[in-house]
Amino acid sequence: MEEDILKEIEETNESKTSNEIVEIDENDEISNTQYDLEKVEEPLGKKKKEKKPSKWSKLSKKAKIIIIVSAVVLLIVVVLLLWLFVFKKDNKQNEYKEPSVVLEKENYKYVDGKLIFLDQNKNELGSYECKNKNENLCYIAYYSNEDDFDEFKKVYESGLEVSVASDIYKDKYVFVYDDEKKENGEVTLYNIKDNKNEGVYSLVKEVNKDKAIVKKNDKYGIISFDEDLDVSLDYEYMGYILDSKDLIVATNNNYKLISFDGKDVSKTVPGKIMSYDSDNISVKNGTSYHVYDYTGNMVIDKEFDYIRFADSYIIGANGKKLFAYDSKGNIMNMDGIKITNSDYNTKLIFNDELRQTGKEEAFSASVSGKTLKIEYGDEYAKINLSEGEVSSNMEYISYFQGKLYFYKDAEKKEILGSYQCSYANNLSDSNQMLENCYLGKQSNIVNNNEYTSYLPIYNNRYVFIADTKSPNANDNIVLYDLKNNKKLATYKSVDAAFESNDTTVNFVNTAGTLVVTKNTSDSFGLINVVSNSVDGVIPFKDKDTNATNESIKIVNGYYITKRSDKTNHIYDTKGNEITKNMSIKSDIESFESEHILVKNENGKYMVYDMNGKVVSSEYDYILIDKEYYVSVDSENILGLYKYDSEENKIGEKITLDSNYKDSLNFGIRSNRVVITYKQNNETKVIEVNI
Repeated sequence: MEEDILKEIEETNESKTSNEIVEIDENDEISNTQYDLEKVEEPLGKKKKEKKPSKWSKLSKKAKIIIIVSAVVLLIVVVLLLWLFVFKKDNKQNEYKEPSVVLEKENYKYVDGKLIFLDQNKNELGSYECKNKNENLCYIAYYSNEDDFDEFKKVYESGLEVSVASDIYKDKYVFVYDDEKKENGEVTLYNIKDNKNEGVYSLVKEVNKDKAIVKKNDKYGIISFDEDLDVSLDYEYMGYILDSKDLIVATNNNYKLISFDGKDVSKTVPGKIMSYDSDNISVKNGTSYHVYDYTGNMVIDKEFDYIRFADSYIIGANGKKLFAYDSKGNIMNMDGIKITNSDYNTKLIFNDELRQTGKEEAFSASVSGKTLKIEYGDEYAKINLSEGEVSSNMEYISYFQGKLYFYKDAEKKEILGSYQCSYANNLSDSNQMLENCYLGKQSNIVNNNEYTSYLPIYNNRYVFIADTKSPNANDNIVLYDLKNNKKLATYKSVDAAFESNDTTVNFVNTAGTLVVTKNTSDSFGLINVVSNSVDGVIPFKDKDTNATNESIKIVNGYYITKRSDKTNHIYDTKGNEITKNMSIKSDIESFESEHILVKNENGKYMVYDMNGKVVSSEYDYILIDKEYYVSVDSENILGLYKYDSEENKIGEKITLDSNYKDSLNFGIRSNRVVITYKQNNETKVIEVNI
């Protein structure tokens, strides 16, 4: 091609005229131009040699560019060919290839299709030749995560559960996963020392450094890594809660605890065992939890959303509320502790390098002395366990966190209501008695006997509660309606005429029971507890005069009050005042039909009729009946009189002993008055015809 180009150039130059401007090379000598200086003649004999132009200088600019580009392209092609077929080949032959570690874990590394097992000091124990040459298909098997016991959950930051690689047991045995599937394949128990397989299983579960749980052909058992590799597959299920004492097994969906030597620790329970302590077992059936003891008996007759054990105490969760119980099922708090999170199992959060980065928990529980502390979020609550102990020893009543709870039954299955104490009890190991807030005790206002019994609970609704600042004062008694959670009244003392010295809780069903009370202003009154209300019978003060009742007593079924204005009044059991048209200053001693016996300020007795008229003389002592009265004068002479008559019906003079009051009485039989008296220390009877 170059020869053709040169030939073409020569032909072109020959055809050009002499006056045509010709392109020359910048390095050629320039001659015969119009700008030449005056011609200098060379010396004779020295003829100048004419220089012929080079072929390159005769080329056009276009031709030069074509030649240069072609040469560069050719050079590049040659270099590439040399690199591909000479230099690169030589480099491959001389290059040293080191073995590549594809994956390294804590107790093994995967190297070119082989597992190399490592001890705690990273020393090699032996190797296993993988059937599946892929680090994702051949590795030390992970412990199974099939169990969902109620224990701390280890999760990644993504929320996925952490999978833990199984251990190398006694530097000799290891479970290897080598399957075409990435997961859910079988695991092989491999003997590192002898380079042989010892068995194939569908899963392995962690127990400890000497044992593991395995499954084969739908049967579970525990394998011991001794010389005999003892394993017995006897159960339809087997599980283990790390760091616990016993194994959890099941047959026909009946779960129980067994020891590591196979002996029964508990009876079977009707559900899945989720956790346990030294006394009780948490059992889940469907979505509900129950607590059973080791004999298979239900401890708490109640279902929960979740159960946790804290020391020897039970914490049950229901609707984001926590309730505590002792090991026997006695409740430790009644109202529950409200929390905000129902994801009850604590989560330990790890990053991809398995370093813990966080912790999530709905609550934590700890016991110190007689205090159970529940922490949730930034808050906490404390439960006084002494309150639960005291309550467990009482029938019908419990006390928790400043509240009294009343029950219909001694077993405390059916609650009647609760009362918030103004003065909380201070219970502890050294003080096991309710001293400030408790069921009120009987006061003796109109009864002479010193009864010490608790006041009854009326109609499963009305209760008298002592709520006192001073321990055991019993001087601030609240009448409370359990049904309507309402305080009805407050008294200083209450006399229900309930004749008992028992310290048990008594229940009274009544359509009407009269109760004498003393209010906080030291005034006496009478109330009536009926079926659905408590009604006032005798007011504490007169609505017209505002005079209050300074005393009250019962005589012959009537209630007699003495007011602050020194007047005396008689009421029947319906609250009707018998003496409303009278003003009696003397103390009323008795009332009989139409007559009132009084004792004046001089200590003398006399009788009034219902119009306020005196119908007897003054005597040292009088006993009254409907039509007659018996008298004793200042000389101890006995008399029998009809009202409005001064005639002594006894026809003889009878002088009584000085202590006659205790023995003197009379009554009417047919047409005779029979009088019994004592004379000369001898009891005698006289009958008088009327």
